[in-house]
Amino acid sequence: MRGKSTPGKKKGKDMEKKTGWIRRVLVYAAPFKGKIAVIALLYMVQTACSLFMPYVMSNIVNRGVAGSDMDYIYVMSAVMVGMTLASLLCALVTNRFISKVTPQYAGALQKGIFKKTNSLSFEEFGKVGAGSLLTRSTEDVMFFTDMTGQIIYALSTFPVMFIGGVVLSLGCDPLLSLILLLAAPIILLIVRIVSRRMHELWKKSDEYCDIQNSVVRERLTGLRVIRAFDKEDYEHERISDATHVMAKYIISANVRAGTINPVSVMLLNLATVVMLYVASHRIQTESLLTAGDVMAVIQYVTLIMNGIIVMSWSFVMLPQIKVRGSRIAEVLAMEGIPDGDDTGERLDGSIELEHVSFGYEGSETPVLEDINMSIKSGEIVGVIGGTGSGKTTVTKLLLHFYKPPSGRITLGGKSYDELSRETTRGNLSVALQKGMIFGATVGENVKM
Repeated sequence: MRGKSTPGKKKGKDMEKKTGWIRRVLVYAAPFKGKIAVIALLYMVQTACSLFMPYVMSNIVNRGVAGSDMDYIYVMSAVMVGMTLASLLCALVTNRFISKVTPQYAGALQKGIFKKTNSLSFEEFGKVGAGSLLTRSTEDVMFFTDMTGQIIYALSTFPVMFIGGVVLSLGCDPLLSLILLLAAPIILLIVRIVSRRMHELWKKSDEYCDIQNSVVRERLTGLRVIRAFDKEDYEHERISDATHVMAKYIISANVRAGTINPVSVMLLNLATVVMLYVASHRIQTESLLTAGDVMAVIQYVTLIMNGIIVMSWSFVMLPQIKVRGSRIAEVLAMEGIPDGDDTGERLDGSIELEHVSFGYEGSETPVLEDINMSIKSGEIVGVIGGTGSGKTTVTKLLLHFYKPPSGRITLGGKSYDELSRETTRGNLSVALQKGMIFGATVGENVKM
């Protein structure tokens, strides 16, 4: 049995693959876990205050109004005012905490992506693309952090609201509460049906958003070339295609998600109508059921159903959260170029390329094939060729941005396999076509 994986291990690996993105993204929330715990606690207190309001109101109607006990009404009214003020205070403090934690968490994520992007190799950078990196570090981060706050709200309030509401409504009247409990599974079934294809729709929409950003970026950087070759109509068509496909997926996903609220509200109103119909007959025939109990149960139905709607909406948004979080985690999980040391070794300028071949990932044909070149120290050599012939690729290989799959490159008689990237680049200088001036002195710019 050696070498064979057991079903349990395979299942564990699959689970790690599915949930690994959560750990990579949420690790940046670790500095704010204390504030997040306070936010969750305040949400619970606020929800508990809302739950006890119908209970107090029911007692006011059953004992105070029915018994004409004004002192009891005053006391219970003061209790309701106190709970209202406590709920208001919790809401104010929670909003203040969220307004601070959300941008701080988003900033930490963006810094992590920026730091990782600066360490990516050319292969990794090309795999993601500049347009996609732009989307992931801005729109994806902001959406993920905002939705994380809503998930915290849903997870904090729903258990308290649902369990507490069911218990308190059962205490008022079990039969009316049963009508409520029958409506909840129907909503959950609808959520399951609606969210079945949501993940694929959001994934496709984000992919075409990346394509749109890339096309726009290419258009801006190559504006002169586009005009020179009269390709404006072609570029307009590329952007239009990407935009229309992206919009199609976004609209489809939002239409599916938009069915949750109206259907849930319809079921809430139907449950309320049925409860009022049943309660009206029972009040006439039974002395145990009171108007205060009916009012309390109906308010509990409203609270619980609102909680179910919030939780259902969170479940609907989970596919999009997973897509955005996975895209962010994909960048953070990239290995990048390991930090190396510049040994300070100074090599002579002799360069050798022996049977070097190279092709970019995804290309059908290699850019360079069996290239041999010998440049002596101090020798001036010109490499000429048409667009796409591989001149820039040779420069990238010499600067150690890529490693050729076959062949050998040496600098000063030493193979690139023996030299670190830092040592290689410490012995090479490049003057690019586009002049770029950094925020430094003239001497420092010339030196760079």
